[in-house]
Order: sequence, then structure tokens, then C-alpha cells
Amino acid sequence: MPRPRLFAASALSLLLAAAAASLLTAGDSPADKKDKVSDTVELAGTWIYDDLPAGIAQARREGKPLFIVFR
Repeated sequence: MPRPRLFAASALSLLLAAAAASLLTAGDSPADKKDKVSDTVELAGTWIYDDLPAGIAQARREGKPLFIVFR
């Protein structure tokens, strides 16, 4: 690979790594996320939020699959 392309590829890789690192370190705590969701969505009776064992138990009782979102 010629040097200009190698430099461009290295610079792009470094830029993408820096962007990914900033996204991983920035964010709300799990409690903040739960508060934001709870304020905007009515969860009572429809979702099991932040309790995986209870969700698994209910899915087994009802014979239904789970949809799990990891944040």
C-alpha cells in the first residue's frame, strides 16, 4: 500500500477508535436511564424492567419468548 493511503487508513482508524471510546465513556447511569424511561413510558403491567429473573420466570409461565434490550 502506498504511504499516502496507509497514512489515510491509519488516521481514519484512529479517528474511529477515538469516537468509539468517547461514546463508551459518555452515558447515563442505569438509574438515570430507568428514570428517563419511566417518566415517558407507562411500564406498569406491560414490561418487566431491570429484573431479568422475573422476566424469565414470566416467559416460562406464559410460554412466550423474551425480548431483551441491553443498554
